[in-house]
Amino acid sequence: MGDTDSFSPIYLVCGLRVRSDRRIPDLLPVDPGPVDVAVQFLGHSQSELFDGERTLRYASRALTESGESTVRLWQISSPISLYQLTYADGTQFVIDEPGSKVWATWGAGSTFEDTLTYFLGPVLGFVLRLRGVTCLHSSAVAVDDVAIALTGTSGAGKSTMAAQFSSMGYPVLSDDITTLGGSAASFVVQPSTGRLRLWPSSVEHLYGHAHALPRLTPSWEKQYLDLRTGGRRFQSAPLPLGAIYVLNQGQESADEISEITGSAAMMQLLGNVYVNYLLEEDFRQRDFVRIAKLVNAVPVRKVNLRHNFEMLAQTCRAIACDFRRIRNRRPIQNSPSTSMFVSCVE
Repeated sequence: MGDTDSFSPIYLVCGLRVRSDRRIPDLLPVDPGPVDVAVQFLGHSQSELFDGERTLRYASRALTESGESTVRLWQISSPISLYQLTYADGTQFVIDEPGSKVWATWGAGSTFEDTLTYFLGPVLGFVLRLRGVTCLHSSAVAVDDVAIALTGTSGAGKSTMAAQFSSMGYPVLSDDITTLGGSAASFVVQPSTGRLRLWPSSVEHLYGHAHALPRLTPSWEKQYLDLRTGGRRFQSAPLPLGAIYVLNQGQESADEISEITGSAAMMQLLGNVYVNYLLEEDFRQRDFVRIAKLVNAVPVRKVNLRHNFEMLAQTCRAIACDFRRIRNRRPIQNSPSTSMFVSCVE
């Protein structure tokens, strides 16, 4: 956009310089200068922000008690092309087609903090996708100054594992969104927010009791771990992506890690592309090409997890050890080798 505004803070998140009309405590402020995305939080409103013909592009299968889709995406024909994300609680986001401007409103029962949970999750992911950045639904941590991504289905334990890595002294780059920038031969992960979002069960295991951390908002039970305090390490600079670990819930031993290659790796990663459900076919085709290049450049590994917290530290140690083994065996950008299982203890 090239705009500057000394009266609104500018933040760096996922490689984007974001100017906001309100303070966003999750993000790192940066010096004034050109911005990529401008966001306005307009407050309580039930009215439409823009006039124009609306075309429904997506409606979630998940429904409210009244039978309304919990999430809907509209495309608006206006003097400029726009998208509108509408949530069942009355929160609305309008995003311009280039992904350079965002407007947000929320209903009477919601707050600015509630709205931030959407903005720093699916809305930010959607903006990145509009701008041509493929993202994985994953957390990322740094091992020996190289990023490893922890991906998997919802509830697989991505954020919990990142928090465990943090408690073991490893820097954390991202939670929820892992960007896949860079060239076909070298992928780069940009830092996201300076907080990890955790459910009370994870908080209880990691920090002693279920309410040891502050809540993200009073209306939601998820809590946050501030990576910039308490001696923790937030990785605020981008790092090359060295490997992807797919978290697979099962009854197998937690120190079993196998390599995934070819079409199997493609299917695993395509299933974990961030906010893929909101995107049309041309975006998905672009993702397919990007993921194919990723599989050829970065090792993809599957980690078998048990359904309990007691194995968490052991699993993190096994992942770090496994990554060091494969990195020492070959340059991190080479094609994957044959399938193998390792039992790895630091």
